[in-house]
Amino acid sequence: MILKAPAINDRNFKDIVSEALALVKHYCPEWKAGEYEKEMKTNDPGKALIYLFAHLMEIIITRLNRVPDKYFLAFLDFIGASLQPPAPAVTLLQFFLSDGAKTDQWVPAGTQVSTEETRDLEEQIFETTDHLVVTPVKLISAFTPEPGNEQGIDRTTVVTSSEKEGFEVFNKQDPGFYLGFDTPFSNDTHALFFQVIENEGDSRSLMWEYSGSDGWIRLNVKDETRDLSRPGHVRFIGPEEFSQKECFGFHRYWLRVCLIEASEPFSPILERVYLNTVWAENVETIKDELLGSGDGRANQTFQLSQSPVLPGQQVWVVEREMPLEDEYEKIVEEEGEDAVVIERDEKGTIIEIRVRWHEVDNFYGSGPRSRHYIMEPAAGKVYFGDGTRGMMPPIGTDNIVCSVYQTGGGAQGNVGCGKITQLKASLPYIDSVTNVLPAGGGVDGETLEEIKERGPYMLKHRDRAVTAEDFEWLMQEAPADIAVCKCIPADDWATSGKVTVIIVPDLDHPKPFPAEGLIGKVEGYLYERNLVSLAADGSPGVRVTGPNYIKVWAEAGVVPKNIDQAGRVEEKVIANLETFFHPLKGGPDNKGWPFGRDVPFSEVMEVIQHTEGVDFVKALRLKAPAQIYNLTLNEPIPLYFPAGSEVSSADRNIKYLLAEEIEETHKLIVKGFKQGDSIRIIDKDNPDKLLIDRLCLTGVFGDELRFETITVNVDIPVGSVVVTPGNKVKSIILKAIPKNTKFQSIKIRVIRDHDAIIIRCGDIRGYFDEKIVKDVDRENPVRIYLEPDSLVYSGKHSINMVMEEVG
Repeated sequence: MILKAPAINDRNFKDIVSEALALVKHYCPEWKAGEYEKEMKTNDPGKALIYLFAHLMEIIITRLNRVPDKYFLAFLDFIGASLQPPAPAVTLLQFFLSDGAKTDQWVPAGTQVSTEETRDLEEQIFETTDHLVVTPVKLISAFTPEPGNEQGIDRTTVVTSSEKEGFEVFNKQDPGFYLGFDTPFSNDTHALFFQVIENEGDSRSLMWEYSGSDGWIRLNVKDETRDLSRPGHVRFIGPEEFSQKECFGFHRYWLRVCLIEASEPFSPILERVYLNTVWAENVETIKDELLGSGDGRANQTFQLSQSPVLPGQQVWVVEREMPLEDEYEKIVEEEGEDAVVIERDEKGTIIEIRVRWHEVDNFYGSGPRSRHYIMEPAAGKVYFGDGTRGMMPPIGTDNIVCSVYQTGGGAQGNVGCGKITQLKASLPYIDSVTNVLPAGGGVDGETLEEIKERGPYMLKHRDRAVTAEDFEWLMQEAPADIAVCKCIPADDWATSGKVTVIIVPDLDHPKPFPAEGLIGKVEGYLYERNLVSLAADGSPGVRVTGPNYIKVWAEAGVVPKNIDQAGRVEEKVIANLETFFHPLKGGPDNKGWPFGRDVPFSEVMEVIQHTEGVDFVKALRLKAPAQIYNLTLNEPIPLYFPAGSEVSSADRNIKYLLAEEIEETHKLIVKGFKQGDSIRIIDKDNPDKLLIDRLCLTGVFGDELRFETITVNVDIPVGSVVVTPGNKVKSIILKAIPKNTKFQSIKIRVIRDHDAIIIRCGDIRGYFDEKIVKDVDRENPVRIYLEPDSLVYSGKHSINMVMEEVG
């Protein structure tokens, strides 16, 4: 049954006016207000007040009738009704080893398989519910004893074929059943699935045995079939004393089951015996999904990325303090002993407290300190209390996590036999998989017909981009596979005053960059939604491009804990660094590198130091194709200068930017040209004469600027000016380049020891006295500086494994 949300109040403007006029007749009979149709033509001030009241009431009623689903569900809860989540289909999977596989293979719980996606049928994902040991052992014989016949009754074809003929397992004279295998089972957990026709009867007792060197030995089993009265697994640990024995004329490794006691004649009907099977559900498990941060506000709501949500989710909150004793007891009562996790450092100091909160149907029975939440399965939403009914999550950054939940279910998962054949990830020596039983039990969840409200951002921008935040939010709804976007003011000659939107496609690449087709698609999408004023001059109002990438790599000396594992440790360090510097997967929180975020020396050191197998880092240098210089002056500068101030040579031929603010110091850090910069080369004698326009730097190595090979038809003399957009960074060429010459690099002048410098802030000369550079350190930057439009990517790291010095 589909529940349709009724209107809480179905009155309209006319109804309200009519009710008001009826009340006028009762309470104020001397006021001849008339009927609704007539009073519309009069100029009575009292009626104007009625119209105004009716108009406001209609607005309120309209809003009331748009109450979100969670409140409507709360109304249903008063009468005991609630939406039921979908139920997942369940099936039995059988895994098959590759030809030649001689040993057991492990299939972990949660392994994903799926149906084949077709034009008409959507892919259905299933996950295994338990671990499975896939064995190369084969069932090659099955016999039922027959009095007077030493060969017995051969059931091999029946139990191993796909035809479900079925037979009685036991006979009255010799109630036993034998299964013969070609090799012994390993000393691990194995399972046989018995497809029997369900037959619940009176009590009976079965005994399982295996052939040992000294005869038949009892085998302890975990019997899910209830003594072969229903389909299920019989699990056992492969016995170490498993030996071949001759039965029915065959030497096999035998298992047998015997009926030793029954209150009435009993012989189950067996159709098939399967090896290497495990149950699977039509679900997809999501782990460690960040919900958000507690901000101290009441009634916080969080959205899971997938819905509907099936029962069994776990929501954890990082708290600042230990729960009080009575609170702790309540937590244990509701969630168990493992619901509070305390992490301590080596000194025993508490560094983190995580508490698993308890799901409730409503907050009616919750108090101010009740760690409760409500889950709305259909929408995938999590609701917390207001501090009176249900505790508010404590304030913290990224302190609310759903450690595990499942999504999926529904009738679409009820697929037939043999339809699940796709392994979602390769498994060693696993050749194929199929479902030997039809999937069943999938039921669609109950639904509400509703008009979904767009989120607060969508309500704010109304499908129009006004602010930078609007552009970034719109990109999340763009019809393109975009992982990250950033909107910044454009900062070059062609698009000055416009908007630049930087997009990063969701590609598995060390340096993902959007293709032209994607850029054009996004530009068209944004053109329809930006301000008219952005394109008022006829030029494109929005410039869409990819990010500037800065390559960063580390040169380090690392001492391993175990010298024998040096090679493995080196591989792990490099892998961790490559992950850390990945634009979409890296960063300090593994969520991708934020635009414009600098690379601190300390974080890179931490990545290496925390790599498994590393004892300590002996030496580390950060490297990047960028000019980052540590300058030591002969005397301190007695003034304050902010980051971004101009640092130039006395003759103004060299110009850098101050990387960090300074105040009364003789040490400063400057930054100059870097990879990705767009440069111009200008004639030294005529500032208006442009020699080369828009040359993109592919590398910067000290005094050498590199780019793609080019040929120019003009001479580039010594002293020609090299400058970035906005004249922020500047230098001069040291070696002339004749016209019609192919070249891919230029040599420029850089700051050297004993040079005189001047620091300025804006157009005002901040410090008049020249300062002499005592020392220039170009090799040991403590930070790689990025611009707002830049991301990092991993270069080739040089990790030198060294032994710890002794003595």
